[in-house]
Amino acid sequence: MTDFLRWNSAAYRNLLTVYPEEFRREYAPELSLVFAEDLADAWSERGAAGACQVWWCALGEVVRIALPGQWSNPAVSVPATAFALTVAMLGAEWVGVLRLHPSTASFGSLLRDAIGPLLLFSSADALVAFVVVLLSRFNPPVSLSLASAHENVGAKGSAGRA
Repeated sequence: MTDFLRWNSAAYRNLLTVYPEEFRREYAPELSLVFAEDLADAWSERGAAGACQVWWCALGEVVRIALPGQWSNPAVSVPATAFALTVAMLGAEWVGVLRLHPSTASFGSLLRDAIGPLLLFSSADALVAFVVVLLSRFNPPVSLSLASAHENVGAKGSAGRA
C-alpha cells in the first residue's frame, strides 16, 4: 500500500469518529477495510479521479448516516445548533456591512474599516461554539442535578451525627 493510500485510510478511520459510538463499535472495522479496498481499486483504475469519487461517496454517507445519528445526542446537537446559529448571524452581519459600505471604497479599506473588526468579534462566538462542539464530543456532559448534591450533603451530615 502506498503512502497516499495509507494516509487516506487513516483519514477515513479518523472520520469514523463522527459516527455514533454504537455504530462505530459494530461497523468501523468493516467500513475501514471496504474503504481501503475501494480506494485502492479506484486509484489503480482511474487515479485521482477515482480516489475523489470514493471520498465523495464516503462523505455522502457521513451526511446521510453519521450526522443524523449524532443529532439525537443532546451533547452534540445543542452546541452544533448554537454554532450554526452563530455562523448564520455572522453571515447576516457580513451582508449588512457589505450593503452599508460605500461601493467606491477599495476592498482593502472595506476590510480595514468594517469587516476586520466585525470578523474579530463575530468569529470569536463561532469559535467558542465550535470548541464546545469538539469538547462535548470527547467529554460527556456533567449532570448539574441539585437533588444528587443535596443527597450527598445529607448523607455526610447524618453520618457525622451518628
